[in-house]
Amino acid sequence: MLNLRGNLFGTCLVTCSFLGACSGKTSDRDLVVLDLAQARVLHDSPNAQFVDPRAPLDFERGHIKGALNLQPAQVSELKTEMEPSVARSKTVVVYGDNPGTGIARAVAKRLMAAGHRGVRLYAGGLDEWRANGLPVDSK
Repeated sequence: MLNLRGNLFGTCLVTCSFLGACSGKTSDRDLVVLDLAQARVLHDSPNAQFVDPRAPLDFERGHIKGALNLQPAQVSELKTEMEPSVARSKTVVVYGDNPGTGIARAVAKRLMAAGHRGVRLYAGGLDEWRANGLPVDSK
């Protein structure tokens, strides 16, 4: 039983470290969560970059117009080493499919831990965006 607990703890620790979800620096309380109206305003702003951390195939099937597909492993621990469009953006809006998409929260927290001060989480995600007839691109 002790080995199982140890292995389970180790697996959780590695997973949390990879996704940045267990960082001592950032937590869910640190996230600034946007509603649809706020996300729409930022989408129209030239100073905001939308980030979609979903799998590349899901991104290709449909994403918020202008969004960048950025996987957790691509999020540098330093703002100076981030994807340039993300690093120079005043505001970065991270979203997933819906409020239950954990990868969006994890990437938002990783970006915050790396020093980006303008990170926002659009909790409604692509599902809410589409349901309201807002612009979606696909490849």
